[in-house]
Amino acid sequence: MKKSNIFCHVLSLLVIAGMIVLAFGSSDDTSSGSSSSSSSHYIVANKKYYFNDTIIGFRTRDSFEKYLQFIKQKDNQAARQFEKDCLLTGEAEVFKKNDTVYCSDTALTANMAKVHKIGQTNEYWVLMPFLEEDK
Repeated sequence: MKKSNIFCHVLSLLVIAGMIVLAFGSSDDTSSGSSSSSSSHYIVANKKYYFNDTIIGFRTRDSFEKYLQFIKQKDNQAARQFEKDCLLTGEAEVFKKNDTVYCSDTALTANMAKVHKIGQTNEYWVLMPFLEEDK
C-alpha cells in the first residue's frame, strides 16, 4: 500500500512539473529548441502516436481543463487531489512513456488531443506536445 502511494505521489509531481513547463514555458520562450518543436507540433486524427513522457489524461475535456487550471494557478495540492480523485473514479488514466495510442479528435487552439490506447475504447484528453508520430 505504501509503495503505491509513493509511486502516485512521485508520478503526480512529475506530471505537475511537466504541465507547469508546458503552461508557462512555451508561451514565454522564443528561443530555438524543444519549445519550437512543440509549437509546430501537428496531430492528425485517426493516426497512431506514442507518448514521449509519462502523463495523465482525462475522459472529458472539462475535467482536463479544470486540472490545467489548477496547474496554471500553481495550486499543486488541488491538482494532486484532483488527479487522485479522477484516477480512482476512472475519469483519468496514466499514460507511460512509449505507450501507443490512436488520436480520435483534436482541439488545436487548446493544444489538446483525444486519444485511446490500442485495443481499448475509453478516450482521454492529453496535451499534444507529449505525442510523437509512430513511424
